[in-house]
Amino acid sequence: ALMTRPPLVNEQLAWQLLHSLEIVDLDHKLTPHGRQAYELGCHPRLAHMLLKAKRLASELQQPDLASLACLLAAILEARGLPKRGVDMQDYLRLACQGAMGSQAKQWQRKLAVSADLGPVASHAHSKDIGLLLALAYPDRIAKARGVEGFLLANGTGVTLDASDSLSLSPWLVVADFQETEGHKAGRVYLASAFDVSLLQSQLAFLVERQDVGGWDEAKGRFYAERQQRLGQIVLSSEPLKQPERAQITQALLGQIRNKGLSLLGWDDNIRQLQIRLSLLAQLDSSEAWPAVDDATLLASLESWLSPYLASVSNLQQLAKIDCYSLLRNRLSWEQQQRLDKLLPQHWPLATGTNA
Repeated sequence: ALMTRPPLVNEQLAWQLLHSLEIVDLDHKLTPHGRQAYELGCHPRLAHMLLKAKRLASELQQPDLASLACLLAAILEARGLPKRGVDMQDYLRLACQGAMGSQAKQWQRKLAVSADLGPVASHAHSKDIGLLLALAYPDRIAKARGVEGFLLANGTGVTLDASDSLSLSPWLVVADFQETEGHKAGRVYLASAFDVSLLQSQLAFLVERQDVGGWDEAKGRFYAERQQRLGQIVLSSEPLKQPERAQITQALLGQIRNKGLSLLGWDDNIRQLQIRLSLLAQLDSSEAWPAVDDATLLASLESWLSPYLASVSNLQQLAKIDCYSLLRNRLSWEQQQRLDKLLPQHWPLATGTNA
């Protein structure tokens, strides 16, 4: 029991992480994998990495992989590491000694693996380090974004010193970083280079296929594409030849809400109709006059406009919709006659002309 209940969003994110690490099921109940992780007595991320590393060691016929995971976990659980840069590989030999070495050996015993930690540290390959860290931190796989540092899969931006050996890597796995209030990006403390080809082999399960649609501001039309994504990072995309009509309609409605009703060719004739109906709503209580002010219309686009967007795909077609008739036809025939009688648009003059 906690003295203060955590914010709901934090709790939801925590459950999502535990589920992605296979430690709990969708009902938040401990899985068999989760029970094994608990027995290791370390952070759930690291426990997941250790257990997966043992299985991968057998599948890939790389017996040292599990012991390498033990060294990485010891580094990540250690306190007061000497500053040797960001690259996790530079701390491996240090992890073979003292308290870190003892902790790594304890996890070796719990995993029932045996290997001399010294040679494991000396022969470790950055690809294997990146693979293991990605198992623990799948949401922190990061792609370089030019001078702006890196984008994590969870959508967070991070940076590291330009002098650091990993600063020019196209991909990283970030094991430790700190977000600072008032700064656009977090600071990376520990990471490893990441071989993106792993997303096509051992880590292919992390990649999701998603069909997305949006609005091309430059061309003024809808676009749709099929993306391969790692969280917030788009790995590849290809245009969809036949996007769903619902996607196009939602994109059009989104543009109207963002840019306003002027996209619909909103002219003085429509404005006058809005004013006349607003006046009647105030002055004529004998009828239930519909609200057609901008706020109401924008909030109810799905009901009055969506049915007429079936063949509309760009802004030019959108502007040609006869919105005056759409709004006027929301009135019954009797209401239309009453509108023209009480608030006529023209007044007959004695000369026979209409003003």
